[in-house]
Amino acid sequence: MATPRLTVFAAATMNGWKPLIALEELGIPYKLHAIDFSKNEQHSPDFLKLNPNGKIPAIVDHERNNFALGESAAILKYIAVEIGEGKLWPKDKLKQYEAEQWLYWAASGLSPAFGNAMFFQRIAAPKGIKDEYATKRYVNESDRCVSVLEARLKDGRKWIMGDDEGFTIVDIMAWTYPATHFWANVDISAQKYPYVREWIDRIRARPAVEKGIALPVPQWHFFGEGDIEAAENANASRFKA
Repeated sequence: MATPRLTVFAAATMNGWKPLIALEELGIPYKLHAIDFSKNEQHSPDFLKLNPNGKIPAIVDHERNNFALGESAAILKYIAVEIGEGKLWPKDKLKQYEAEQWLYWAASGLSPAFGNAMFFQRIAAPKGIKDEYATKRYVNESDRCVSVLEARLKDGRKWIMGDDEGFTIVDIMAWTYPATHFWANVDISAQKYPYVREWIDRIRARPAVEKGIALPVPQWHFFGEGDIEAAENANASRFKA
């Protein structure tokens, strides 16, 4: 069996799932190298050669002289454009710029807001470090970002880039954090955000998405499933607060 073109360095987190979902959607073979946060592997010298920022995910393209790339948005675009031959990416030039706008919004606004809301409640708090101001600030900002997404979907479109373009990497980039809103204690009920709720459920129903979020190992507690207290303590133990 031929060696897969890509190696993906990831963990079972909202950011780690993004390239896995894209690759599963495209049916592209890859090798998954699971990163162990409890061993601080993301800050090892070898990993820093792949992503100097010391964050997952990262990829290596073995067909391009082991070209390495980090950061979710950059990786998703590389997968869609360079490997997926434009699939999961708009065809129209102006739509491509608009897609980049939403990619960067998800990377710089949505994801950090949710990530920090999760950090202060699910990592710092179990360690006895409680900051009500920071928690409220990031939960509120997460909620505001969801309201932006609700406004985008309110015209009835199924996907962020519209029904003509269909499901794209923009949806993947923006989905993982709202989908795990339970872990951030952000209310995305059907009563409050009906269009976002439908969008979340629509994407979760895709077989490739379900496969991607089960890797490297399932972490269903992020979705509010299973023994939450035990999972919270185990998750917190993997990180420094």
